[in-house]
Amino acid sequence: MTDRKPSSRKRIADAAREEFTRCGFAGARVARIAGEAGVNKQLIFYYFGSKAGLYEAVCASIVDAVDTYTPPAATAGPATEQLKAAVARLYTSLSERPELVSLLYDSGRGPSASRSARRIMTQLARDLEEVVSRGQGLGYFRDDADPELAAQQVVVLCAGYLGLDRERTQDPTNPAMHERWPTAVAELLARGLAW
Repeated sequence: MTDRKPSSRKRIADAAREEFTRCGFAGARVARIAGEAGVNKQLIFYYFGSKAGLYEAVCASIVDAVDTYTPPAATAGPATEQLKAAVARLYTSLSERPELVSLLYDSGRGPSASRSARRIMTQLARDLEEVVSRGQGLGYFRDDADPELAAQQVVVLCAGYLGLDRERTQDPTNPAMHERWPTAVAELLARGLAW
């Protein structure tokens, strides 16, 4: 049995995903992507047309991965505990997938990136939105609050904290704050939703 080397296109896409995640669109360099993928720059332009075309392909692959993500079933217990668990799941998911944070931050890169960021935001917020809706139905939360808006605000708070300083969140200078953040966000939201 022989080990097959990934295709050039896949190696380029993987290297680009890492580069765009680490540096954003503006800071990413095609030469570094080519070097990491073990190809020449011309092959990148042959496959993707431009740096922007490569970025759009990476955005599309990230969106596809998020579109297939199904959040775990809600936990049992009071709505406030379910809310804490949902925020913790979201925060963990974002912490483990820095490419999502990077894309949400880099969404000003153009219409394609903005559409991708909106789709990711909607998908990530779905779990929280369901928890808020259930809590409203059971009388735990105010029914005049918009569950979709509340859930998207949580995504922004979590992604914002993780994206403010990508280096720091990889190696947090304040690990206690990094650990406390999702609980603090959940408590803030629960207070805002309380009667």
